[in-house]
Amino acid sequence: MKVLVREGEQKVITTGFSFTVLFFGVFVPLLRGDGMGFLIQLALAFFTMGFSWLIVPFTYNNAYEQRLRSQGWKTLK
Repeated sequence: MKVLVREGEQKVITTGFSFTVLFFGVFVPLLRGDGMGFLIQLALAFFTMGFSWLIVPFTYNNAYEQRLRSQGWKTLK
């Protein structure tokens, strides 16, 4: 788990494998407010006929962290 901060805001994120994405698929980024992650997962699920739901849980948390960092979030020290 990591804590990211930005201008007085704070988010706790997990790293590594995402069990929530494994069980709930494209709904996880939607509920986290990660619109880009939602669109990417939706497109992958469509083009791979759902097979990507077995692969994405291994990569989602790291990709989500990178998108947050690009928006100015920093690791709490």
